[in-house]
Amino acid sequence: LSEAEIASRLASPDGCVASFSLRDRLSDSGVVGLLVAHRAKDSLVVDELAISCRALGRELEDIMIAAATKALMAGWPCRRLKFCYALGPRNTPARDWLNKLSGVALGSSGCMEAGEALRRIDLDRYPVKVETCR
Repeated sequence: LSEAEIASRLASPDGCVASFSLRDRLSDSGVVGLLVAHRAKDSLVVDELAISCRALGRELEDIMIAAATKALMAGWPCRRLKFCYALGPRNTPARDWLNKLSGVALGSSGCMEAGEALRRIDLDRYPVKVETCR
């Protein structure tokens, strides 16, 4: 999404944005990811998800995305979580993650429901702080 499209989502009553930051006792990586979504009926639809290479491979993707989506869904009557995806030159890690999460083979583009796997993550085990914009 372009900056203008993200700004439009923030201005929309059905749009939302969450960012991810990482910090531990040894380092502060700062902002390492962004999730842009919108509400469609009873679903939160993730349109854009970007995670920096500084954060990939630490096996924190599930935790960050679960925390963000749970926080965004909390303020709305959303029961479903959907991810939109497309085949792109640099999104193989994201498509692999979504494929593993859902257990469903992905086509070249579309939207798929993948909320149950993320909802099962026990966020009480992790010191997660979520800041979202609506």
